[in-house]
Amino acid sequence: MMWWGDGWGAMTWGWMALMHIVWGVLIVGGMAALLLWALGHLFRPWRGGGEDRALEILRERYARGEISREEYEERRKVLKG
Repeated sequence: MMWWGDGWGAMTWGWMALMHIVWGVLIVGGMAALLLWALGHLFRPWRGGGEDRALEILRERYARGEISREEYEERRKVLKG
């Protein structure tokens, strides 16, 4: 029976097949990670942002009378930046 090259053909094809599988997993995994990241940023407004929630809590505390108007205004300015 005749062989091509020096007989390493089967091993070479095995490595090539393995590398195709690895690249496929990396590409599909990268696409899935990108999709999850994009969906997380898309739905962030409905989860409640940190600054908006902080202002909401500040308004609630002012409405309940826990803080004075001056303290409310001062903290609001700090939160607004």
